Amino acid sequence: MSVKKNVIANYIGRFLLILLSIIFIPLYIQYIGIESYGLLGIYTMLVSMMMLVDVGMGQTIIREVARYSSATLSDKEILDTLQTFRYIYFFIGLFAFLGIYFLSETIVLRWLNIEHLSFDIVVSSLEIMSLMLFINWLSILYRNAIIGLQYQVWLNVVDVTFALLSKVGVIFILLYISSSIVDFLLYQLCISFLQLLTLAFKLNNIFSKIKYQSSFSLAVFHRLWKFASGVAITTLFGTLISQADRLVLSSLLSLKTFGLYTMASVIGKALSSLISPLTLAIRPKLTILYEKNNEVELISFYHKSAQLMSIISMPIAMILILFSRELLWIWTDDMHLVNEIYIVVSLLVTGSLLNGMMHIPYSLQLSAGWSSLSAKSNVILFFSIIPLLIYAVNRYGMVAAPLLWVLVNLIYIVLIIHIMHKKLLKTEKWYWYKYDIIYILLASSLLGILSRILIDFSEESKILILGEIMIAYCIVAVGAVLSANKYRDIFITYVFRRKKYA
Repeated sequence: MSVKKNVIANYIGRFLLILLSIIFIPLYIQYIGIESYGLLGIYTMLVSMMMLVDVGMGQTIIREVARYSSATLSDKEILDTLQTFRYIYFFIGLFAFLGIYFLSETIVLRWLNIEHLSFDIVVSSLEIMSLMLFINWLSILYRNAIIGLQYQVWLNVVDVTFALLSKVGVIFILLYISSSIVDFLLYQLCISFLQLLTLAFKLNNIFSKIKYQSSFSLAVFHRLWKFASGVAITTLFGTLISQADRLVLSSLLSLKTFGLYTMASVIGKALSSLISPLTLAIRPKLTILYEKNNEVELISFYHKSAQLMSIISMPIAMILILFSRELLWIWTDDMHLVNEIYIVVSLLVTGSLLNGMMHIPYSLQLSAGWSSLSAKSNVILFFSIIPLLIYAVNRYGMVAAPLLWVLVNLIYIVLIIHIMHKKLLKTEKWYWYKYDIIYILLASSLLGILSRILIDFSEESKILILGEIMIAYCIVAVGAVLSANKYRDIFITYVFRRKKYA
């Protein structure tokens, strides 16, 4: 499967998933209430926190399966690797499930600040969440293997199908059966289980022609421990940093206020969901080029990937940052709620944009088997940021959390890129800063600000306002493409060729 097809499939799939995730939130809140929606924010945080125990396994699986695709690993090695990870994932997931299930009452009593929901409903919700967490955790293994094998078109079809069942199907539960958060979660549990079965069947079918009985193998640990341990630390502390805002806010603020922050995060961190599809498509290709020691093609692909990341993410980020108030009003039709969260949304988008700029360099590090750099930086940043976060939230409220998210990612861009290019692609650091980031960012920012100044938002029609914002996005997007030297000529040639034959 080509990188181009995977990128297109990933973005179509991710766009639909984000749309499905966002569009029904006001309806969910209408039926289950903002406090119950805050519980869904707790579940989202628990899913992210499970990455703390992923200990680098997910990225290791993607890399090993990509190496198998480049004929670096044998059939026996890849099957033993996958079987070994099956055992590991199962027992880690089982331990997490039992821990949350039996500690659910303690979690509610000592962590959550309930205002209107009953104690029993919140406990029951956590118990269901623990089983959902187990099932989704097992799905990660199969998902990462399928990504590494580059069956990403199929994966996106499956993801969108089950998202439709999950996001749209639950509306019928709310309308005709029950508006209880417990029934809401039970329905999601059933959908998660069906999706797990589908992923497992696909992966087993891919390797069904290989006549070898795989087994748990300690040799897999011996071969992968150094790389996996570096990714483990990176993932552990990276997840802690990215989820630190929810961890601190969920314990310091009321569940209702945390529900507002969760709602802001859906938009504020949605950009990350638009960044990851490109990363998933590019990472296997980077690994294959690095394994083949093709430095000329590796450099070209690295910069094309980084500029494509900027072209895709920067225009969207500028629109979300500059027009967050209008977009939230169109979405929620609740100006009181909008005024509480629009600044938080803009700051979260800014942090997510900066974080996205690091995805291609980090993918290069993993392709080279160098996982220690990000591991060390994440450890240092985590122990620095948590005390600051607790102090700032207590003093300034929830707006302090996204401000620190911006700060963390600025540090990444300034320091990590400098250190990385001392070892990998040593002559490419300033090219990355200038051509892959700064020029595209300047063009996107200036055109975005100009659009913000010139557009008149005096109309009361949501359709007209949304149309004006879409025009602003198109202007910013064209400017971003024209400022990217790897894509400018391609874009101009394409436009003039269409005019010629029009």
